[in-house]
Amino acid sequence: MRNFAFSLAEVLITLGIIGVVATLTIPILSAKLEEKRTINKLNNTYAILSQAYRRGISEEGSPEGWCTMGVKGDWRDFDDCSIKIYEMFTKYLKVANHCNNGYGGNGEDNCFAKTYKNRKGVDIARANGMHRSFTLMNGVSVMINAAAGDGYQKNGARPVLIY
Repeated sequence: MRNFAFSLAEVLITLGIIGVVATLTIPILSAKLEEKRTINKLNNTYAILSQAYRRGISEEGSPEGWCTMGVKGDWRDFDDCSIKIYEMFTKYLKVANHCNNGYGGNGEDNCFAKTYKNRKGVDIARANGMHRSFTLMNGVSVMINAAAGDGYQKNGARPVLIY
């Protein structure tokens, strides 16, 4: 009677092939999993902010009336507007961290870095200081900035800019 078995060389070659396939496959699977987590977090955050926005509209009226620019005639209009929108939004949200920031704050912004790289790899400054920010319970940080147009809007202020 003859016993059939694999030789040591055949087993090692098979394990080597399995290792190479695993090395090539695992990073792709990890990237897809991370992408799905990011998409789910964005959808969750969008739902949270949309609900707060809808509640703000139902209780505070149309967004066009949330801020009136031009009363003081300088940067304080934008700062006051950022504060008002910040207070309106945070009233309807579960906030994990209220960041102390902006000219009216009492310290550095502990939710955002001073600069970021855009998709092209160019450094861009955070904001002009006339902003308020907070971190939601799901870990997403939100910055509200009511500064003058950013080149995409030619006229007036951008009422809410979320970074």
